[in-house]
Amino acid sequence: MPNQPWALETVAQLHRHALVNIFNILDTIAWDVLYAVDLRVEETWRFIAAHADGLAYISSFSRQRFQPRFPVKPCVQERVIHLSLDGNDHSDPAVGAHAPLDHVLLFGNDYDHKDLVPTLQILSDAFPLQKFMVLGAASCALPRVEYVPSGQVSGDEVHRLIATAQAVVFPSHYEGFGLPVVESLAYGRSVLVRKSALWDEIAAHSCLPGRMIEFDDKVSLVEGLGRVLAGLPVNELSCATALTNGVRPPNWHSYALDLLDFVEECLHRTDIVRWTEREHTLTWMKL
Repeated sequence: MPNQPWALETVAQLHRHALVNIFNILDTIAWDVLYAVDLRVEETWRFIAAHADGLAYISSFSRQRFQPRFPVKPCVQERVIHLSLDGNDHSDPAVGAHAPLDHVLLFGNDYDHKDLVPTLQILSDAFPLQKFMVLGAASCALPRVEYVPSGQVSGDEVHRLIATAQAVVFPSHYEGFGLPVVESLAYGRSVLVRKSALWDEIAAHSCLPGRMIEFDDKVSLVEGLGRVLAGLPVNELSCATALTNGVRPPNWHSYALDLLDFVEECLHRTDIVRWTEREHTLTWMKL
C-alpha cells in the first residue's frame, strides 16, 4: 500500500487479498497533532507495527517517530526509502528560465502545525513593503499579500511561483519529507525552514542548487529572510554529506527499484505462519 492505512477495515481487506502486506509510512503527524484524523488511526498503526510483513518509510525522521509511538515487532521488515531528491525530477527547465520577481512565497495550509498565518503576520509586520504570495491559506486582511487557494491552481503555476520567488518560507513545525522544499531547492531558491532533524537528513542526501536556512524563533526567521533579501551571507545547511563514493541522490526510478527490492525481500522472508497469525487476530477482532 503506497499510502498509510487509516482504518483497520482497510488492513483487513488488503490482508485477505494477499499473502504479504507492506505499508509505506509517510509520517505520524495525523496521530501526533490529534485534530487531523479519526483517533482510530492509533489502533490501526499499532496493528501494522505488530502484524505487517514490511514497513517502508520515506525518511529516517519518519521512522524515528513511528517506532517509539508504535513499537515494531522484530519479525516486521523495515527500510527507509527516500523519495526523489534529484533536481531533474522536481523542476521544469522552461519554468526555471523565468527571471525572479519581487515576491516571497509561503507554503502551507490551515492546519495549526503548518503555522502559516502566524508566520505570515510576523513577516508582514517585519517587511511592510515586501510582497508576499501565500499558497494554501485562507485570505486574511494583510497588506501586500496575495493568496493562492490550495488545489485550485495547476502544477505549472505552482512551479512558476516557486521559480520566480525571491525566497521561499516553509514554516511547518512537522513534516515527513517536505516535497515543496525539495521543489524549491531544485529551482535554486533560498528556503527558510523551521529547525528539524528532517532538514539535516534531506540536505545530507541531496545536492540541489538551492540552499536551506533554518530558523527556530521569530528573531531568526526575520533575520534569515532579511539577509536573503539583502543578499547577505547566511548559515545554510551542509548538503551531500551522506553521498559518499560517488553515490547519486535518489530519483523516482531508483525509488521505485528500491521499493520493489524491499517487496522482494519481504516475499522471500514470509511464510503462511505470518498470514495465519494476522488472520486469527483480525477474526478475533471481528474484521
